[in-house]
Amino acid sequence: MTTSNLDGYSRHWGDAGSRLKRESALRAAWRGRPYQSLQEAFGTPKMVMTVPGYRPIRTDVIVYGSTDKSTNCIDAFTVIRPGSDDEIMVTDYFCR
Repeated sequence: MTTSNLDGYSRHWGDAGSRLKRESALRAAWRGRPYQSLQEAFGTPKMVMTVPGYRPIRTDVIVYGSTDKSTNCIDAFTVIRPGSDDEIMVTDYFCR
């Protein structure tokens, strides 16, 4: 799924309902999928941040910035790597 598939959810710039629909759709599309698939669809992120604090599983936030001009969402995903040899997986999406 690419960001252009979701343009129908965003009729008005910054419309709260459209932003919630986009967030819901991207969460459903990406939760539990490999980070590699996300990179193939969205490209290189603008920023990668490690979530601070003690966590038994490393958690990072992957920020792509605003990829949908209609909702003006700043696309951000959380990813985890359960173990050192495990594949990085997408755990959530946020429209900010």
